[in-house]
Amino acid sequence: MATTTDNYGLIKPGIDDFYDIGVQNENWDAVDTALEEHAQQLSPSGEKENPADSDSLILTDSTANGIKKRLSWTGVKTALGKVFAGLQHTHSMEEVDALGAALANKADTFITMNIVPASIEEIWALGPGQYSWVQSEPLTWQPSDTPTGALRVLITVSASETAAGTRTVDLRYVDGAIDRVSYMGEDTGTGIRWVKIATATPPQVYDLPLAAGVKKYSEDWKNCYSKAQDGLVLVHLAAETISGEPPARFATIATLPVGYRPAKNVAGLPIQGGTGVNGFINVRGDGVIEAAFCTGHQMFGFITFYAA
Repeated sequence: MATTTDNYGLIKPGIDDFYDIGVQNENWDAVDTALEEHAQQLSPSGEKENPADSDSLILTDSTANGIKKRLSWTGVKTALGKVFAGLQHTHSMEEVDALGAALANKADTFITMNIVPASIEEIWALGPGQYSWVQSEPLTWQPSDTPTGALRVLITVSASETAAGTRTVDLRYVDGAIDRVSYMGEDTGTGIRWVKIATATPPQVYDLPLAAGVKKYSEDWKNCYSKAQDGLVLVHLAAETISGEPPARFATIATLPVGYRPAKNVAGLPIQGGTGVNGFINVRGDGVIEAAFCTGHQMFGFITFYAA
């Protein structure tokens, strides 16, 4: 007696059945149909620009012995979100406007070049002026420590010449609206002698949280702190006690976070009051700014020290 296969229903003649070419052809037709349907699933018939959440892809699950599984578009978005979660950040509209204005100002003063100069001779051939282009790798005529990565190059060819007849150029590498590094170049007749120009990025300024019992002197005065590139910490203080009485000896005025603290206690820093110097404050190694021998309730001044 004939039976059928479990998956595709192919006819399996019994041991006592006679060979029937019709049954054989029916099996081949079923196999052909199944293979065609499988081929259609693997071969795209077009491109979909806006995937729906229910759309899916077929992948091999390496954690399940290579079993084929479906991954929905929702799953793809979730996976990508995990990958890029640590890379995304936000900017305020003020920061965006400031960046746009800075870039616009630079774009207005430099001639953008579509062909990057391959040699310093091509720079001299341009003549005096300001030129700009984007590059990702240093050029052979540029300084040996030129930074890599996609940067805008701003170069100013000087109109004047020195008594020795040399020409000079100002070369800057810009990342967004920030100058990464600058050089002054001098024509030596056989090449360029580059001198790096010191640059600095303005430090980020943070509000200084005041301790309990202490408040701002007024909204027009800031209590803040910052750290320069060389590790110099600057603290601005404009506060007063809420009680109107001088702070107790060694009372906490504020606390600096880790990274903005001295290696050891810094003591005896004078502060101003309404009538002049009215005491001193200390900055401890744990970041605590404390009052010491204050005769008035107002505290004005600035504190500088190098962070540990």
